[in-house]
Amino acid sequence: MNYSYLPMASTPQARLKRDALSGSESRHLPLYLLFVHSQGAEVERCLQELNKVHFTVTAEIVGTPEEFSERLGSHPYDLVVAEYPGPDWRETQALELLHLLKRQIPLIFVGHILQRETVAEFITRGAYDCIEMEHIGHLPVAVHRSLQEKTLREERDRAKNGLGHSEARYRALAGNLSYGICRCDRHGKFLEVSEAMVKMLGYASREELMAVNLASGLIQDPGKRAQLLGQPDQQGSVDPIEIEWKRKDHTTLKVRFLGQEILGAQGQLDAYEVITEDVTKQRQLEDHLRQQAARDPLTGLANCRHLAEVLDMEIKRSERTGREFALLLFDLDGLKQSMTATGI
Repeated sequence: MNYSYLPMASTPQARLKRDALSGSESRHLPLYLLFVHSQGAEVERCLQELNKVHFTVTAEIVGTPEEFSERLGSHPYDLVVAEYPGPDWRETQALELLHLLKRQIPLIFVGHILQRETVAEFITRGAYDCIEMEHIGHLPVAVHRSLQEKTLREERDRAKNGLGHSEARYRALAGNLSYGICRCDRHGKFLEVSEAMVKMLGYASREELMAVNLASGLIQDPGKRAQLLGQPDQQGSVDPIEIEWKRKDHTTLKVRFLGQEILGAQGQLDAYEVITEDVTKQRQLEDHLRQQAARDPLTGLANCRHLAEVLDMEIKRSERTGREFALLLFDLDGLKQSMTATGI
């Protein structure tokens, strides 16, 4: 792991770089981060967590709104990580500047104490996530998910912007092998499906898949349908919907959906057009990252970070419900020596 670090005191735009491991095929694609932060040591902790799961990171640090706006105008960034609360910054000023400059870059807030009400408000205003420094091991998972959703949103927007008429849009999307595309009637019955969707679900032909009633539950449930169409929930948040679908061989896929209404000539609802993405491997990777963050790599046992998180949850539950709980500690003498002797 290589570092090149320029302290913030000597340069207004400090830069931290990590070089990919020579010959390593397990590294992620390069990640370009912009930190809005006043503490170099905490930025370093964030980068160490990303390095643990093999992100190749180039990061820059800014400390003022003026520097932030300048860097956004001159460089492309994959993600913004902002300190909360930050000196001389209003609560969501970084988000406001992103919107003002029309930069669709995911932003994650990090801080030592983040109340639930604050987190809910920030996410409603457009933040991707909020993470306490005590639980900074969750950062790689949040980064991975934000980049995946950013890529999906950009590809969807490119498809929509490039085509005006719904029929032409459908034909173009149907040729995209990265995502499954389908069109359903008002009751969820398949009208058309793309070849990519047929392969995703393991069917032999379009006709065979169209005979299966997979989408009716998604279309007929008002809550799921609203989420499919990107409508905000009662808290004002908009999250892509993910459900499990069965392949023809009965194996399970985790599928993410984005949809839109197709209106007829008289403006009445004619059909639904749905983009599907298989995110099974992505969710498996996130589970693996969570395991890495919460468990000892040698024994697979929960580590101190996981213990602290569980205790924190139990304390808060006890304060809320009045229910008591107990903590039992066991000291296993000679555990490390016995593991070494047996070759574990």
